Amino acid sequence: MEDILLFAGTLGVHGYGNYQDRYTKVNGKWVVKYSKLTRTRLDLIEPDGTVIEADVPIERIVQLVLEATGQK
Repeated sequence: MEDILLFAGTLGVHGYGNYQDRYTKVNGKWVVKYSKLTRTRLDLIEPDGTVIEADVPIERIVQLVLEATGQK
């Protein structure tokens, strides 16, 4: 999977990873029984998508987002 998250228009992350899903059949329809997201990489980005720093640990991103949004 791949996603982009922007925080208050200040900065964001471009994330990569994969899902592990398990399904079960209920009343003839397949439904998700279990889903786990494992992130394999997070890049810190500007709102326009420009990479600020590649392959950043989640703890650093949390710290920077809190600071950028005035929560720390």
